[in-house]
Amino acid sequence: MPFIFRTIAAIGTVMLLGETVSARSGTFRLPTPSDLVQQHPDRSLPQQQRGEPPFSLPTQRLSQVGNSPNLSLLAKVIVGFLKGDDYQTQSKMHVNAVIGTSTVTADAQIQTTSQFPNKFRTEISFAKPGEPTQVKTLIVSDGTRVWVYRVDLKQYAVFTYEKFDQLEDSYWIGFATTMFAQTPPEAKAAVAKSTLSDPDLLQTMGLELNALKGGPRTVESENFYAYEYKDTQQGFLLSAFVEPESAILKRLQITGKYEDSDITMVERLLSRTAIAPVNIKTFTFTPPKGTKKVKTLALGPL
Repeated sequence: MPFIFRTIAAIGTVMLLGETVSARSGTFRLPTPSDLVQQHPDRSLPQQQRGEPPFSLPTQRLSQVGNSPNLSLLAKVIVGFLKGDDYQTQSKMHVNAVIGTSTVTADAQIQTTSQFPNKFRTEISFAKPGEPTQVKTLIVSDGTRVWVYRVDLKQYAVFTYEKFDQLEDSYWIGFATTMFAQTPPEAKAAVAKSTLSDPDLLQTMGLELNALKGGPRTVESENFYAYEYKDTQQGFLLSAFVEPESAILKRLQITGKYEDSDITMVERLLSRTAIAPVNIKTFTFTPPKGTKKVKTLALGPL
């Protein structure tokens, strides 16, 4: 391990979940609980950490409410997700790993300006459990290089885009940003034409329809239409929650079990707005005075 899952466009367009599949521009890694503890040994807790997650986790499986997905709605979601080239996104991320009798959790607020295919500027605010202060990280990609700047450490590192994509904590830029950045241009072009029927569009995106389920869900008193895509080999489940009236993706969740550990990763999309073309200077980074360049750098202190 850790796990790798390939994404190519938007909700439900997951090609595979597995250990050997590479994405078009690299790999997207899910951390195992042992990864979280090894990377951040100070977060290994002798007892279960108390405190509520920042938002509720749905417990009802779609298999209990329906199996046949609404393909027309899904097609609308994909078209809406990919129709623009420049976006501003605000989201919250929650990671929870139960390791025996211990629990490791991490939370962050994410703000991203992105430009297709793989340019982005992401500001992440990590919340320290029990502390009012936040640790901020800036991540900037010009499509070829990625700068990671830790404000608290006054340090920065530079990676190739491919190397950054393979970092074990690169998921902190957000699932939605990663999915948009890794969409193949030919798939995005096909969606932009909007001339395909719903099933043909989904097949063009690479979606394996027989592995997809759909049905209504209620989370935090909000009604969604949810899609599930499960990896039968590894047992990980990707859930995508859509606002049915607007066909807007609102939430992405990955859950699974590894050995004796349970992992849950949730990104709640607060807003995702198409914007005018972004100035190219947005995707460059100039180190502030007094900062030190290092070979590698974790995205956060957690």
